[in-house]
Amino acid sequence: MRRRLSKVSFVVLIAMALVFTGCLVSGTFVVVQGVDFDFTADTGFYWYPVDLTGNAVWEDHEDDIDDIDAIGMQFSITNTSDVTTTFRASFVKASGAVDLMSPPSSIPSGAVVVIDDLTVAAGATRHIGYLGSLAYIKNVEKLKEIIMTGRFDYFGESTGGTEDFAFEVRDGKIVVTISASST
Repeated sequence: MRRRLSKVSFVVLIAMALVFTGCLVSGTFVVVQGVDFDFTADTGFYWYPVDLTGNAVWEDHEDDIDDIDAIGMQFSITNTSDVTTTFRASFVKASGAVDLMSPPSSIPSGAVVVIDDLTVAAGATRHIGYLGSLAYIKNVEKLKEIIMTGRFDYFGESTGGTEDFAFEVRDGKIVVTISASST
């Protein structure tokens, strides 16, 4: 019994030494990435390339990410039309450098719908905070796969509205909580 306790104590001491010397580090980190969501309802869809690889927190931990623990968003939507409008957000994996001069002509067939049918009354503004977004986000596991790549595209769509009435989605942020460890 004493020998077994001695082995356990030794293993605990080794683990503590690794932690204190920096050889074993783990923690939970929050990545906040601003996203430009603005578009008008009559454009069909809005595209925005998201690149987390330039985010300082992501850069510090991208090689050591064990899991994405939570994903949330925050944004405000203003519907200036006289018709109730709905909002949809989709994400798709992307690779390579962002080419803002060559936006996609359509939403890729593999895009994952993450927010669907978020209704905004005519002439109203709706604020979605981080906690509130959790109720709207769906396909979380697929979204985690997309975000793990560090580079993905966002597509925003709306229904309703006519002509050039603005459907403004502003102050967008994607908030990703990651667990990371290194040895």
